[in-house]
Amino acid sequence: MKKAVCDDDKLLTGEIDGQLQRIQQKMGISFETDIFFDGETLWEAIEKHGSYDIIYLDIEMENMDGITVARKIREQDPYTILLFVSSYDSYYEQLFEVEPLRFLRKPINPEKFEEYFKIAYGRLMNLDERLHLSLIHISEPTRRTPI
Repeated sequence: MKKAVCDDDKLLTGEIDGQLQRIQQKMGISFETDIFFDGETLWEAIEKHGSYDIIYLDIEMENMDGITVARKIREQDPYTILLFVSSYDSYYEQLFEVEPLRFLRKPINPEKFEEYFKIAYGRLMNLDERLHLSLIHISEPTRRTPI
């Protein structure tokens, strides 16, 4: 599982990364997390290395804001799970356009953060299971029974 955290607040990205590490240990799961400080750098990484499974995004950042990068992500990958992290709640209408899973208000409540991660993780595992079953169904040969 690949995750990204994108926020121009270096202290907050460290806090989010720390919370993700605690959840990783608590749940016994493995994942990697990449940290970005603006939407443009995140987008360049996605173009070079492919999409992320889960992305935590700030809204207001230099170079490219979170909503703009989310729109670009949605054009390429409708399955990436987006969670917005922001102090601003005046962007709800624009957020609906990019279909985030949840919105976390700064300062981050650790219990809410863990709850939302578990929802995102569950959705991701459900999607993986559906894709796996679809691939099995597609790859199985059709068998005909003689009459």
